[in-house]
Amino acid sequence: MNFRAKAGLLTKLPAEMPWLVGIHCLNHRLELVMKDAFSETVFYEICTLLSNIHSVFEQSPKRLRGLEELADVMGEDVQKPARTNGTCWIQHKVCAAKILLKQYGLIIVSLSSITDDVKIKGYVAQMTSFKTILFFQLFLDLLNPTASFSEQLQGDSINLLHAQVALEATLVTLRHTE
Repeated sequence: MNFRAKAGLLTKLPAEMPWLVGIHCLNHRLELVMKDAFSETVFYEICTLLSNIHSVFEQSPKRLRGLEELADVMGEDVQKPARTNGTCWIQHKVCAAKILLKQYGLIIVSLSSITDDVKIKGYVAQMTSFKTILFFQLFLDLLNPTASFSEQLQGDSINLLHAQVALEATLVTLRHTE
């Protein structure tokens, strides 16, 4: 259901159905909470970097070909950096971060060979920072259990009892990562 404040379906229905109460599904609420929690933190910077790296290869078939050729020369499998936005925000971020970390060396070498783009030089500098590498791993440590929880909330047979059990299991997992 569209929840926009002025033109959403929920704003149009109360006249005909005053008893109607609009709520976001559990998973969507989780997605919104995580997005808000990451804003104005170092994790927002990680999300932005993931998005930028995806764009570098998405918008240039030549750069993607260069990455693939480099992987071929090095005898490694390569996967195009994943997009970071979509309806399942958490899963997209986790997938993008896993791909980037798995192919970290390939991506760094490939990007380092692009010397005419100041933005890309900045991405390389940011990616080679120990702080960024550390936060990438922490990012995954926090989001992996949350992504699992999110997937459980998307099931067809989810109910509040299952959601509570899944939440408690996720909290236990997150506490063990401290």
